[in-house]
Amino acid sequence: MTVFYESSSRVVRLLRLISLLQNGERCTVVSLQESLGISRRTLFRDLRALENAGCFIQYQRKTGYRMNRGPTIPLEALTAKELLGMLMLGKLARRHTDQPMVNHGLAALYRTISAAPADIRDACTDLMSHISVPQHTGVVSNSLQQHFLMLVRMINEKSVCCIEVGSQDDMDSICLVPQTLVLKDQGWEVAGESVIDNSRIEVGLADIASIEEKSY
Repeated sequence: MTVFYESSSRVVRLLRLISLLQNGERCTVVSLQESLGISRRTLFRDLRALENAGCFIQYQRKTGYRMNRGPTIPLEALTAKELLGMLMLGKLARRHTDQPMVNHGLAALYRTISAAPADIRDACTDLMSHISVPQHTGVVSNSLQQHFLMLVRMINEKSVCCIEVGSQDDMDSICLVPQTLVLKDQGWEVAGESVIDNSRIEVGLADIASIEEKSY
């Protein structure tokens, strides 16, 4: 199975909007427009998108917009099947702890589950104790994690980077504009366009020794 991670400027903007709404400061239409560099129409469209996704956004004439921190959907609203599904996702994800960001996602998932009603949580946990999923013992290296996060940022910013690939005795330098991160059976790869001839390049993250951002 192949999973694509593609940058989306709107997703980044929505996350920035959430951060602004939760910082406790005055968030008027004008201040949000200036912080995000968007039009009034785009701002209201983004606010509506957050509300449609379940975010509870408050508006007061004197203070502007704000959004409470933490989950916007009461955990009491989760059904036993939904909580059981979250626990199953956690078990499945633990098979892939060698992949970037999975451990952070698991931490958030279990923190959410721990706040669910005790009777439902305990019943679901007991059920899950009878379900076995083989564990993956791999551990993601710090360099792989750092390279993954660097490439995510460069994809969003449409940056150019030079990647050193290979061992110390046999090193190749590749300059490209990274466009997509792809998860394949053998691990993560970055795909992009060569700055030399515009050809498509794919490089395994495990083969990358270093990444340097370039200005062109």
